[in-house]
Amino acid sequence: GLASNPHYLRIYGEKTMKEWLDRNQCPQNDTLTREQSLWFFQTMLLGTRENMEQIAEAIRKIQKYAKQIAKA
Repeated sequence: GLASNPHYLRIYGEKTMKEWLDRNQCPQNDTLTREQSLWFFQTMLLGTRENMEQIAEAIRKIQKYAKQIAKA
């Protein structure tokens, strides 16, 4: 995560980054980003219209079968 990023550590130091991490706990956001969302790299969205339609169809399938996926 951000607190262990070597660039930020070099600028702010380990103590400051640990304090920042301790002050910025967001459990709802953690749940959302880890369990309830899909992440795409920007390059994945640079394809053709057909590619975008395939991504949209895949998302619809995930929504349709979400309960079965959650049980797996």
